[in-house]
Amino acid sequence: MNNMDKSFRMKFEPKILAQYKRIFDKTSDDVLDDQFFKDLYILRSDLKELESILEELSPGDLNNTRNLFKKGVLIMKNMDPLRIENTLDTLNVFLRMIFQKKYNNFTSDVVHIISGLDNIDNIFMDFIISLETLIQKETSVILRTKALSLSLCTVCHGFNSNIISYFQYKDFFPSIIKYITDPATFSTAFLAFLFLGVLANNKKFESQNLYQTRLSDFVDNNAMQIIIDIISRICIECKNEYICLQNNKPNNIWNITSLLTYFNDIFFSSNNHKSTSLDTTVILSEDGFSKLPSCKAAILLPIYDFVNVNKAFCYIFITFKSPTNDSEIESPFSQFISFTSYLLEYQFQSLRASHYARLALLIIYILIDDDGCFDLLLSDSNSSIVYLCRQKQPFFPLIKGKRILLLAIFDALISSLHHNLKRNLDIEKYILQIRILLNITNSLEKRKCRLEYHWQEVWKFFMHFIMFLSANAEILKQSPHIEELILILFNFISLCITRGENFLLEFKDFEDLIYKSIQNGDIIKNFIKIYDVKVPSAKTILLVSEYYENLLNKYKSHELSPKKIMTIIKEGYGLFDPNSIENTEYIVPFKETKERVFLKSVIRITVLDAERCQL
Repeated sequence: MNNMDKSFRMKFEPKILAQYKRIFDKTSDDVLDDQFFKDLYILRSDLKELESILEELSPGDLNNTRNLFKKGVLIMKNMDPLRIENTLDTLNVFLRMIFQKKYNNFTSDVVHIISGLDNIDNIFMDFIISLETLIQKETSVILRTKALSLSLCTVCHGFNSNIISYFQYKDFFPSIIKYITDPATFSTAFLAFLFLGVLANNKKFESQNLYQTRLSDFVDNNAMQIIIDIISRICIECKNEYICLQNNKPNNIWNITSLLTYFNDIFFSSNNHKSTSLDTTVILSEDGFSKLPSCKAAILLPIYDFVNVNKAFCYIFITFKSPTNDSEIESPFSQFISFTSYLLEYQFQSLRASHYARLALLIIYILIDDDGCFDLLLSDSNSSIVYLCRQKQPFFPLIKGKRILLLAIFDALISSLHHNLKRNLDIEKYILQIRILLNITNSLEKRKCRLEYHWQEVWKFFMHFIMFLSANAEILKQSPHIEELILILFNFISLCITRGENFLLEFKDFEDLIYKSIQNGDIIKNFIKIYDVKVPSAKTILLVSEYYENLLNKYKSHELSPKKIMTIIKEGYGLFDPNSIENTEYIVPFKETKERVFLKSVIRITVLDAERCQL
């Protein structure tokens, strides 16, 4: 009896599997009627088995599947309560596997499989309308979430085809916002925000995009606050994945090994020898870092779109505070800065990480470029604790309390510039970061806003950077962007050296900059010679340096103690004629058209990650 039971169990096959095999049987001529599909969709789906069957089939084996999609759409349209959940699950797997296959002509071949060219408009519009209705009006949270998942799957996998254009004919924006703002669906609301981001970037450079317009016109402050809360939570999740691999170093401690390693990177990076670190946790977690950030970093794309077209969102993003109003908790925007600092520190791990880092920089660039946003970032009322990445030396001074958001951004940028000095320098990224620093500094100077900041660390880095560029000139001169980098670099130094009194809180910071420019005068002159620099700002730097050098040359070397040098600089500053310096406008405004090639590339990455988020 036991043997008979065992034999029976081995031969038993769930009915749903038999149904799948009938649909995808290449040799069968069976005509599958309406009752067959009613039975199919009322049975519990076996999604793994369905995926396995579809994976083995070639596009040419899928010509008998139209009714699977057509009858599924009919069930969705009629809101059949007994079958709709299984239908959503089945179509999600079906479309995902269909879209992943290779075709000679993606759009026409996929249309042929799912409906046929003659029926695609009616069937697919019914499909789109049914999805939108489910997301907005369905009372079941499970069904709403599965409808959202199917929508996201469709737009992500069909992103480069004309299929996604149907989502431009039916406006999903109200249903997306309702999903995001509904407390019942808050746990998966970030998927709705990703869905919006994907829709808003479909052919946005080629034609008018409905969802870009909706983002631009959106004025619901409460909904924006909920979106910003979602952004904050995702930034925390993504940041914590870095911290799980390596803890932050809380103290600004240097040891002999770290000092030697750092200066080896600066001065001898032109050699083939690579510096080594004794921190085994970094070595062990290297592979883990290469997989970061999480696919949820795709949320940066809709953030970018919102920030780029909606100033009201920008203001709320910067000013919104946690409902608890706890001074020990980071504000949502400070969470964004914090996550960005980790992206910047580890941007070299992969092209994907580099693209997300650059996208975060563009968000900051846009905010810095707007006078209203700049004032908010500068305002003490928006100050917050900001936990920046402290996993690599050299460390900046640790700020434990609340701080002005603008200075936290400055720290994140300078720290990233420090830690990504490599022979294969990402010159375009360095141009972007230094340009942001230049715009910040120029805006501070215009406002005559003097801030307490560790400016000496900034001067120290830029002198090291000039040394690095000189040491690696043979390689870096081959880049078509090196001249732009040098222009931005010298513009920044020139601005600081000529107008520093307007944004430096203490004169000693200005003295230190002049002292370093004199101390490194030969290095700067050699750099100008190596790269044949002819930009006006280089002449300005040399003019100012020579002015102070001439003052010092009046004294004998044994008379020039550091204190005496600072006194001479201070006296010389009072006699310096600012009219001898050309007054240059340094701010370079953000223009999306200049980033078009990059944005198309990062859109492809975020679309892939948006799909991965729901798997």
